[in-house]
Amino acid sequence: MWIFLTALLLLMPVAMVIMGMKLLRAKPRKERYYRTERALRNEATERYAHKICGRFYLWIGKRLLLITLLFGIILLRLNSDLFEPFCGVILLLEISAMLLAVPLTEGALKNKFDNA
Repeated sequence: MWIFLTALLLLMPVAMVIMGMKLLRAKPRKERYYRTERALRNEATERYAHKICGRFYLWIGKRLLLITLLFGIILLRLNSDLFEPFCGVILLLEISAMLLAVPLTEGALKNKFDNA
């Protein structure tokens, strides 16, 4: 059971790493992955938003991948009764990290393009 749950928890960090690589290589106006009103103003803002969000997803995805693996192994060794509740906590951590990319990217866009 712990192998299945750990594998499911690893899907989100792996998807974040893959999406981070895609965002860094995306060509504006062809492939739009990060779409907000501020990011779609022009090609420069779109390219910058893809770069910032892609870097964050790569950075946080790699760390979440490591954290999820370590927690999966450590909790298996300690106590199997704690594994399922901690899976929920880890899942909430992963979702929060994924959603944190939007305000960080919007803040970076605001700082770079709205001040000029």
